[in-house]
Amino acid sequence: MADQRKRRRQQATRRRTRLCKEGAYQLVIMAFLLIAALVRQINMLLLIFSGLTIPMLWNLYFVRASLRDLRFRRRGPEWCTAGDRIVIDVEATNQRKRRTSWVVVATDHLRLVNPDESQRLLAAKPIEVSTVFARIRPGETVRESYEGRLMQRGEYRLGPLIISTRFPLGLFKRSYRVKAPQTLIAHPRPGALTRQWQERMQRSYHGGVSISQRQGSMEAEFYGLREYRSGDSKNWIHWKTTARRGEPIVRQFEQQRNLDVTVVLDLWIPAEPSLRDLERVEIAVSFAATVIGNQAKRGLGHLVVSTHRHEPKLLRGFASQALLREAMTDLALARCSREDHLPMLMRQALGQAGTMQGEIVVVSTRANDLKDSDRFSNIANAANRHDWRGRVNYVDCSRSDLAQLFELPDMEEHAGEISASALVPDSAFVTFATRQMTPKQVEEVQR
Repeated sequence: MADQRKRRRQQATRRRTRLCKEGAYQLVIMAFLLIAALVRQINMLLLIFSGLTIPMLWNLYFVRASLRDLRFRRRGPEWCTAGDRIVIDVEATNQRKRRTSWVVVATDHLRLVNPDESQRLLAAKPIEVSTVFARIRPGETVRESYEGRLMQRGEYRLGPLIISTRFPLGLFKRSYRVKAPQTLIAHPRPGALTRQWQERMQRSYHGGVSISQRQGSMEAEFYGLREYRSGDSKNWIHWKTTARRGEPIVRQFEQQRNLDVTVVLDLWIPAEPSLRDLERVEIAVSFAATVIGNQAKRGLGHLVVSTHRHEPKLLRGFASQALLREAMTDLALARCSREDHLPMLMRQALGQAGTMQGEIVVVSTRANDLKDSDRFSNIANAANRHDWRGRVNYVDCSRSDLAQLFELPDMEEHAGEISASALVPDSAFVTFATRQMTPKQVEEVQR
């Protein structure tokens, strides 16, 4: 019995009923009529006062009864890519056997969790979006959706849900809070690696000596055509050329090597960073995401990713889609810092890489001298079997010629929705909206 009373008190603190602006206006009129009726002894004014009291009490009862035994649930993705459209569903279940609920509004909240310095300028306040359930019949489950875009990488927190109704007269508003916490990770938006970068990686891997392209037994990167030979797969046939020549012509592919790649991300910022410095942080993250995604798509060799959050984060595994998702989550949560973490990141990454012979890609927001023996003295102990400096492919995101290696994500498809640059927008969000009604329509319906 005591537990039931305690539960009721907790529910009472979560639910609240307040007088709306329209109800306050009517209350003022009623007070004026009552005073005038008592002072002037006019019975007609008392009748008008009584007539206005009935809808007030009826609206108060209706809004309190409409939200009883309603259960709400949110369904949304666990992760997305920054800039892509996402859809979040809200389900409402009427557990009553009788009485239909009308025009119930579920207002959701979304905010960026623990933004670092490159993100704090973009998402100071959470956003709100309202979803309207026009009618929820007894025993029925209704689903409504809202959609939008998250323009900034990072961890987002959804909730709480504020459930409210003002139907039918809009004189009183009944509301309560549903915690319904949910986390959504926005992965960095990858760009595109240029042909010059691919050639640079090939020259680096082969020690700067150009090698001729060779025909491989496995399909890889297409580079030429030749006549059909016994044993060739039918999937290799180039049908347009075959039709033009009148004889089977097949495609030739480069022989692929089992490449291991180590990616080290250095997000350093100066003591007083400018907007350009913060933009370089996002460019470096996007570049690293593109390199990792390219390696995972090929599914060749092992992949080691070294980033920094509140502490160094190291990830290693065979290049695959599962590892790609985990790496993208680490990049989404990577934080910039004024401290010099590059030597520590390099030491841990090379120590974890062990005997890996592949490339080392260092993506940084500044220029670094890797030949500084004092600064990188401890790395030799972690990778004493190999000359790590000869395998490093260094990318300085502060250089003006970065465009020769990397193309920024294309955001032209969102023209009219986004009025900002691709990686450092004016806002971390593009306004979310319901699929059925706009906020103005919601307010009009409630009235």
